[in-house]
Amino acid sequence: VVAEGARRRGIGSALLRAVETEAEARGLRRLAIGVLAGNDAAETAYRRFGFRPYALELIKPLNEG
Repeated sequence: VVAEGARRRGIGSALLRAVETEAEARGLRRLAIGVLAGNDAAETAYRRFGFRPYALELIKPLNEG
């Protein structure tokens, strides 16, 4: 997570590049990342970086009063 006041400065992209570089160096073949529904800015950023939808997870809270 990049602090709100530090966003839109390329920090998230730099972190993703570093993770990708490390993952490749360790011989990993894919990365997975989660984003909360409705977090359009994060989803857009991840898509721009090359992430694509893989699975859809649905939840239903119970006994919320």
